[in-house]
Amino acid sequence: MQRTFRGGLKLPGYKEQSLVDHCIYPARPPANVFIFLLQHRGSPAVPIVRPGDKVRVGQKIADASDDASAAIHSSVSGEVLGINSHPHPELGISEAIVIKNDGLDVLDPAIEPRKNADAL
Repeated sequence: MQRTFRGGLKLPGYKEQSLVDHCIYPARPPANVFIFLLQHRGSPAVPIVRPGDKVRVGQKIADASDDASAAIHSSVSGEVLGINSHPHPELGISEAIVIKNDGLDVLDPAIEPRKNADAL
């Protein structure tokens, strides 16, 4: 270890795994997606889909319940499997819409792809 200033340390980088000779592969899409109705410390959103519904990418799947809430849109296309409690990564147990990903990424008709990003 090399000292850089009084009390400081120069730690090894451990960057062997990010060297050029290692390939980077795209991640596989998950089979099921859990989209939590509680997106922050505010109020949870209200689901507007039901189990068995087909959803598309960008489709609204939950409405804001009040000013301390947010509308939620699907990040995948597929079938809603259920709306149940699951462990939230930060906020304990929370309701989540579970979507079986069909892997097709079908866009909601309301989504209009932009051809010219500079015009946005």
